[in-house]
Amino acid sequence: MNVTARDIIKQLDKRHKNDLHYTEVKTGSSYMDKNLRIIDYLAIKKSWSPINITAYEIKVSRNDFERDDKWMAYLNYSHMFSFAAPKGIITLDELPGYVGLVEYNPDRGTVRTVRKAQYREIELPSMLLLYLLFWRKEKVQYKRNSTKEDWQRWIDGKIANRSLGYTVKSKLLKKNNELEDKMKWYKYAIEDMEEIKKLFLEHGLVATPWSIKNTIGDMLKSKGNVTPEMQRAIEAIESNAQKILKMIV
Repeated sequence: MNVTARDIIKQLDKRHKNDLHYTEVKTGSSYMDKNLRIIDYLAIKKSWSPINITAYEIKVSRNDFERDDKWMAYLNYSHMFSFAAPKGIITLDELPGYVGLVEYNPDRGTVRTVRKAQYREIELPSMLLLYLLFWRKEKVQYKRNSTKEDWQRWIDGKIANRSLGYTVKSKLLKKNNELEDKMKWYKYAIEDMEEIKKLFLEHGLVATPWSIKNTIGDMLKSKGNVTPEMQRAIEAIESNAQKILKMIV
């Protein structure tokens, strides 16, 4: 019996019916990310403790599994990663211990966990989460026969999506502030370096990490009576001068 990816997806949908789940999830922007990946199946548990993103790589043939040399990249986008394949396609000894394996039984049309994936701490994949928010928002299905449980699941999903949005926004703002601080530091460092270059040129010297280190250090040491405080100041000047010059010389 030929097994299709859709057969496996239907069973994963049942397994993750209470989670946010998606197929063919991009790891970022098609235009901005040169290393863009597409995850076959992704499920996000509606829980803060712990936040859990589970990814599946679906394989329907042995050849499909053997040719895959990109699946390791998906580890950066999921706390738990598993292969999902028809029974007998993949064996446990072919997978690292932290990778899970889910087998599809074509006779019963069900899936079972052969080995549960280990939970790994990762940095939340902000670009992937933004992609889900921008392009994969859950559509509301209005049905006359919707039950109380249906509406409660929909409400829970909306709350989870909103919380996810706040998390991503907070993370992006933090990253943006860090970059702004770094840019300010670079700006001041470059301005200071230009002043140092001018001073060196006035004395016929060329500004290099070694010339700054030796010239400033020797100049201060030549004054004599170098105290421990002065020595620490000299070392700090040498260290900062080298860092600045490596960035702009």
